[in-house]
Amino acid sequence: MSVDWLLVARDGGILALGACALIGALLKFNPRLLLRHFPEDLQRAVPPKTPAEKRHSIVGGIALLVWTLAILIVSAVKAEARGATDFLSLAVHTFAVGMVFNLADWLILDELWIGVMRPRWLAPPGVDPANIPFEHASHFRAFLRGSIIFAVIGAAIALVVRLL
Repeated sequence: MSVDWLLVARDGGILALGACALIGALLKFNPRLLLRHFPEDLQRAVPPKTPAEKRHSIVGGIALLVWTLAILIVSAVKAEARGATDFLSLAVHTFAVGMVFNLADWLILDELWIGVMRPRWLAPPGVDPANIPFEHASHFRAFLRGSIIFAVIGAAIALVVRLL
């Protein structure tokens, strides 16, 4: 097994920077676009998303998915060109690139930005961010789910890259 850890760090950083910027832009544009990620009590306390907000949420989610998959695929192709020719090397490489973003999402966006800094514009209109409960355990569980998702995606991309 051979993994180019510098390539992992570079591509993972690019993935994390772009994805975190997109998530931050969506939150800045309208925090309600990510309403399903807020605590259930808060979701029940605010009006449901408007049709326009639902469309914007879908577009933002698709943009995040396309960005993530594109970076992972390009990185896996680069890794193969640099000598990671077996399935396991490609799967570990792709998983590791995704995990850089997963860690940034959990530690920087969730724990630091949302949990500690709590910017005013982060909360939906009429809600004081200081009154939004922050549950560290739920964010850690989301990180674990993301780890499993990146393991599956990493294996799928490795398989496709090996077959092509």
